[in-house]
Amino acid sequence: MLTDLFQRLHAENLPYCHWKSNDHLAASLAGATDLDLLVQRQASLQLVRILSEQGFKQFVGTSGHGSPGIENYVGCDAATGRLAHLEIHYQLSLGEKFLKGYRLPWEELMLSTRQLDAEHGIYVADPHLELLMVVMRAVMKLRTRDFLLTALGRPYTARSALQSLPWLAARVQGERLLGLAERLVGPSAARILADMLAGPRPTLTQLLAFGRSVRPRLSEYRMYSPVEARLRRWIGEWRAVWGRLDSLIRRGPRRSKHTLQGGLLVAFAGADGAGKSSLTRAVAAWLSQEAAVIASYGGSAGGVGARRSVLGALGLARTQRRRVVRARRARNRGLIVICDRWPQDQFADLNPPDLILRLNVSPAVALQRTPGTPVEQLRHQTETVRRRQYPAATCLVDIEADQSFEEVLLQVKLAVWDAI
Repeated sequence: MLTDLFQRLHAENLPYCHWKSNDHLAASLAGATDLDLLVQRQASLQLVRILSEQGFKQFVGTSGHGSPGIENYVGCDAATGRLAHLEIHYQLSLGEKFLKGYRLPWEELMLSTRQLDAEHGIYVADPHLELLMVVMRAVMKLRTRDFLLTALGRPYTARSALQSLPWLAARVQGERLLGLAERLVGPSAARILADMLAGPRPTLTQLLAFGRSVRPRLSEYRMYSPVEARLRRWIGEWRAVWGRLDSLIRRGPRRSKHTLQGGLLVAFAGADGAGKSSLTRAVAAWLSQEAAVIASYGGSAGGVGARRSVLGALGLARTQRRRVVRARRARNRGLIVICDRWPQDQFADLNPPDLILRLNVSPAVALQRTPGTPVEQLRHQTETVRRRQYPAATCLVDIEADQSFEEVLLQVKLAVWDAI
C-alpha cells in the first residue's frame, strides 16, 4: 500500500520528503511506526486527492490536541489488515513533548535539498539538515527535571531525542555541516555542535550551551508566549495522565489522541460462541494504535429464552441502558466504539449503531466453542439473529464466523475500515 502511494507521489512530481527518524525508515514503511512527511503547502490539495484515491482517511485530534500545519491520515492494507499512519507536515512544527511550540521556517530548504533513498524508494531529508534539527529538538525538550535527573546520576529525558545522532553523524561532512549551522543558527552554536559530534554523546552542558546560543533565533520562531506555552504544556501533560487512568479504569486499550471526522458505533450480533467478545478486544486493540477507541462489553446475555428472575431481568435492562448511553455519548464525541452486543429493543430507536457485524455461526461450531450450552438454545439464538431487523441507517455486514479466528478478524477489520 505504501509502495503504491509513493510511486504515485513520484509520478505526479509532488514535492515531499520524510524529514525525521530516517534511521528507522524500514520500520516506518512496514507500518510499525508513523511516517512523518513534509509536503509543500501549495501541493496540499493535490496530496489530499491522491491520498483519497489511494484509500487513506483523515483523522483529527481529540479536543485540545493537534498542532498547526499538521494533518493525520491512516490507511489499511487490504491483504493484511495492518494500519499505516501518515503525519503530514505543511510546516516544521516542533517543541516539547506535550507542545509543539516552535515553527522553524526551513521547509523550502529541506524540500530543495531532499535526497532519494534508493534502498526504500522515497525522498528523505538531507542528513546535514536532519542532524541539526535533531539537536534543536533535543534542546527544546529540556525540562527542569533533566537537571534533577543529571544531579542524581540518571540520564536526562531529552537524551531519547538524540538516538539517531550517531547514525546521522556517520553520513555528514564536517565542513558542510558547519557551514549550514552557521547560516541557520549562528557561528557560536555551530562551534558547539562540532564539539558535540567530536565526543561519544552530547552532554547536558553542551546542550544547554547550544540552547543559549540559539535562544535569540528560537524566540523569533515561537508560536506562543512563554506563559501560554507553559499552560498549554501543563494541560497536555494532565490530559495524558487522565488518559492513562481512564484506560486503567475501563480496562481497555490506551486511547490514541486522534478521532474520525465524526464518530463510529460498531456492534456485533451473533449467537453464543460466535466470537463477539474476542473480536471486540482484537478490533479495539488494532484500532487503538491510531484512533481513540472504547470497547464496550455486555457480558453474558444468558441465552435467548433463558430463565431469569424478574429482579435479575430489571437489573440487566438497567445495565444495558447505561452501557448504551455511554456508547452513544462516546460516539457523538468522535470516538470509535466497539460493542460486543447491542440490546434488541434499542434497534428501533432514532440513534442506532452505524455498523452491525452479524456473525453467522453454525450450531455445531458454536457448541465446540461453548461446550455445555444446550444445542436447542444455540439454534434458537442463531435463528433469532438471522430474523432480526435493523434500521435503514445502520449498515449490516454478514461475516461467516465458522472460519478460523484470524480469517474472521481480517474480514471484520476490513468491514470496520470501510465504515470509517
